[in-house]
Amino acid sequence: MPDVQPDDYLGPTQLTGARGPVARAPRSKEARDPKLAAQLWQKSVELTGADYSRLSG
Repeated sequence: MPDVQPDDYLGPTQLTGARGPVARAPRSKEARDPKLAAQLWQKSVELTGADYSRLSG
């Protein structure tokens, strides 16, 4: 897909997104929520000990 843009989500298009050919697919409201994303990132840091915050300008 030459027209893929940043923040696009590509995934299976059949069986409720579980299989099938890959195409641009919608994301749930939760998947687009920046507050939930920040909470998930923080929990990932806590559980893995991998903190990449120094890499972001």
